[in-house]
Amino acid sequence: MTTISVELKQLIHNLKQEGFQGEIEVDYAERIVAATDNSIYQVVPQAILYPRVEEDINRAMTCVYAHRHHGFNLCARGAATGTNGQSLSTSLILDCSRHLNQILDFDPKRQEITIQPGVVLDQLNEYLAEYELFFPIDISTSSRATLGGMVATDASGKGSLIYGKTSHYLQQIDLVLADGSDYRAAAHKLDHINPEIPDFILPIAFELEQQREEIDRVFPKMHRGLTGYNLQQSIEEPNIFNTCFLVAGSEGTLGISKRITLKVIKKPTHRRLTVIFYQNFLQALDHVSSLMECAPAAIEMLDDKIIRLAQSDSVWFSIKNMLATQTDNPEIQAINYVEHVGYSDKELQQKQQILLDIIADNGKAHGVVFSQTEHEADKITALWNLRKRAVGLLGKLQGSKRGIAFVEDTAVPTENLARYIKGFRQILDEAGLDYGMYGHADAGVLHVRPLLDMLQQKDRDLIRLLSDQVANLALKNKGVLWGEHGRGFRGEYTPLFFGEKLYSLLTKIKHYFDPYNILNPGKLATPDVNLPITPLDQVTMKGTFDQQISLRARQDYSSALACNGNGTCHSWKLSDTMCPSYKATGNKAYSPKGRAAMLREWIRLKDNPSQGSEMASLETSLKKSLQHCLSCKSCTSTCPLNVDIPEMKSRFLEHMGQQNSAIIKNQLIQHFENLISIGSRLPKIHNLFLKSSLISKLIQYLSGLNRIPWFAPIPLPKGVGLAHQHLDTIRSSDKAIILLRDNYLNSFDGKTINAACLLLQRMGYDVYITQPIHNGKLLYVKGFRNRFKQQSKQVIDSMLTMANCGKPLLSLETMSRLMFEQEYPLILGQSVNIQVQSIEDFLVSNLAKLQRLPLSDQAAVTLLPHCMEQTQSQESSQQWQQVYKALDIDCRVINAGCCGMSGLFGHEIENNALSDAIFNLQWRSIAEHTQSSRLLANGYSCRSQLKNKDFQTVHPVEDLCSRLVRPH
Repeated sequence: MTTISVELKQLIHNLKQEGFQGEIEVDYAERIVAATDNSIYQVVPQAILYPRVEEDINRAMTCVYAHRHHGFNLCARGAATGTNGQSLSTSLILDCSRHLNQILDFDPKRQEITIQPGVVLDQLNEYLAEYELFFPIDISTSSRATLGGMVATDASGKGSLIYGKTSHYLQQIDLVLADGSDYRAAAHKLDHINPEIPDFILPIAFELEQQREEIDRVFPKMHRGLTGYNLQQSIEEPNIFNTCFLVAGSEGTLGISKRITLKVIKKPTHRRLTVIFYQNFLQALDHVSSLMECAPAAIEMLDDKIIRLAQSDSVWFSIKNMLATQTDNPEIQAINYVEHVGYSDKELQQKQQILLDIIADNGKAHGVVFSQTEHEADKITALWNLRKRAVGLLGKLQGSKRGIAFVEDTAVPTENLARYIKGFRQILDEAGLDYGMYGHADAGVLHVRPLLDMLQQKDRDLIRLLSDQVANLALKNKGVLWGEHGRGFRGEYTPLFFGEKLYSLLTKIKHYFDPYNILNPGKLATPDVNLPITPLDQVTMKGTFDQQISLRARQDYSSALACNGNGTCHSWKLSDTMCPSYKATGNKAYSPKGRAAMLREWIRLKDNPSQGSEMASLETSLKKSLQHCLSCKSCTSTCPLNVDIPEMKSRFLEHMGQQNSAIIKNQLIQHFENLISIGSRLPKIHNLFLKSSLISKLIQYLSGLNRIPWFAPIPLPKGVGLAHQHLDTIRSSDKAIILLRDNYLNSFDGKTINAACLLLQRMGYDVYITQPIHNGKLLYVKGFRNRFKQQSKQVIDSMLTMANCGKPLLSLETMSRLMFEQEYPLILGQSVNIQVQSIEDFLVSNLAKLQRLPLSDQAAVTLLPHCMEQTQSQESSQQWQQVYKALDIDCRVINAGCCGMSGLFGHEIENNALSDAIFNLQWRSIAEHTQSSRLLANGYSCRSQLKNKDFQTVHPVEDLCSRLVRPH
């Protein structure tokens, strides 16, 4: 049980009395999850508040205001993708992303939409797509970034050249002020008394007007100005004080958003993207000013480090055919993306021709090696996804170092960019640091992430040294230190860039809005010029905690330390496989990021028992969270840092299992595959036992399973031989293939194996099949690692014999096939030289033989891929489409995320509710509405889940086999 202070208990009591309807989390595990964002810092809050209704924000603020004398303050939080600790606090965090995520009102004629602060950018744009409108601020974290957070940092991104920043689309913001009262930020007319304007607003407007000349002198002349208390644009129009510009970028230091009304615009109908490859990075930068003459919507840059890292990332699958020819060229040191958008093809052709003329005219002088243009929307989106992944890719471990965000969003006028980057590089070179670079070259924003080992104090000390140097360099080049990602704990540089006069004005504004400094204090500005902002090197860094972890634990749980908090696992889109347990619950402790944070702290406390007063509470919460992890492995490929939660879950459960080895359920799990093998040999007898409700309930009670599948093995077709009995024949045959017989398919879904054998035989092959393979995945998932290692050796030894025959080894199950590439090498600590081919890959390479087979019908099909195929075997769905296309059958593939079954997970009583919730996210509605075609699922778990929900489905090989015209 987590211990909390008397003062906090009283505040929570009062909060409930006020009618707060949301959740209040004080558990240590929840607070550890909220202690990090996408920055270098770790700050543990005292509690996290999740408002359920908008008035909960008022209630929370009122109570904090009343208890301010005890030192309480409030920090708003959205997706927590900030790179500078904006949403970190030692006090209370208010997280609106869980419940306040509704679109409230939309006026298509006025093109205005009102939303709650937890609405995600992709969610908003998906809603607007039906009306051919969109919110044009395109940021790399669009899959999880909340609009409340975007307002807080005045976010901008790709396309800011023509679209500007978030603040340019704000019509009004309904704010909760420091005392709990409401205020509507908007464009206020100052030529008459407006009853909606609070008394403190007019003095601010007067102060700004008095300082107009100083504001114009200090604010840089560039697209990315001084975000956070945007004095200049708030008084840009005569007799108008637009407080939306003042609030946007203020990072919750002036008020907390309750409702946001935005202007949206017509979405361009045409896009073209030209990718230009360069042999020199600085030459590519210098080329930007020329490229601007073609009036692009965006010019974005990637350096060679990003390009190389991308080739080992899941994003590469969708773009390798477009870029591989050039990116394999060692001369390539940089890429510029130049995009044009518009509303007619003619408009784009004109701009495109100007671009091609520029490249022809001076491209060679700027080191251009090659350029190519894409017109297709899907290909353009795929290429931009590479750019979106850049932030995460640089976080990948490179030796003992990784790209660290702290000076990553500086902005200077484009004409100064090449000179500025040259100076930046000199700073990093003198410090002996490697780095990666990418960014919005058109806006003078280049993201630079030096490679540091934050476990080393000397590298942590560089944060101060480099920040000071880069800040002064940016100022010298008439730019700013923060051009896109807000200030957060870099607020101490505010006086440097605003100057003494304007900083004094900022403190007055802060005082008018928040006189007691209880809104995200210590950042951006204080209500008193003599009250300091928190220095960036006085905030505890994650590396300080991680340094306390033993070397062995760092190695065993390296993924936990690798997580940099980029938040990809908080993706809003339901069709994304990442992460099903988080999507169904909205609980960040159930996400890979949350689990990694808890694991990091768990191994730290385990290595430092004297600091472990919260160990018992943390361990209980961590176990519960990992119990609800489906081990679907989406995190291992979808996360740009490949954070492997299933591997760490396996290790954690191994540790916990050593204390609970006598539990009957665990004994059953260890022998589960042997038991089902026995059942498959005597299926009628075992199914008869299952018919008995008493026996069935006893099995369920002992095993913890809510559904005991019926055994359904089927005799092998005539002519199919057992591989281990015919090795010599297989070696000498030109037509022999070996089909791996998965133990689960053999026991519960023999018809799929039977269909595969028949199909391959009809194609002219001699089919041989292995003995049922006990793949051991359940042992791995449940943490029985020693037993799994033994079983892995047995599988590998038996399969090496088959592999040495030199014939194709085919697998029907993606999960079983991938174990030869993933779990087996991992547990054995060595590569496994066994090539297992998917059945769909084999069919694609033998389409001519398949096409010769007469079919009885050509009814369309809908395929729901296994979640592991969607993330780790992306070619699978395309191959099935190739197979069906060759047979003139329409095959629609729907990537629907996870079905919620995932092996034994959905059969376990304690996971039943979550499994159903995951299935109901997408799978149920798709299955219900798939009326015009046959429903296919190529994962056994997926077919089991659909069957349990009373939907009919088969594996594609069974569907194909059922269409074959029987020979006379």
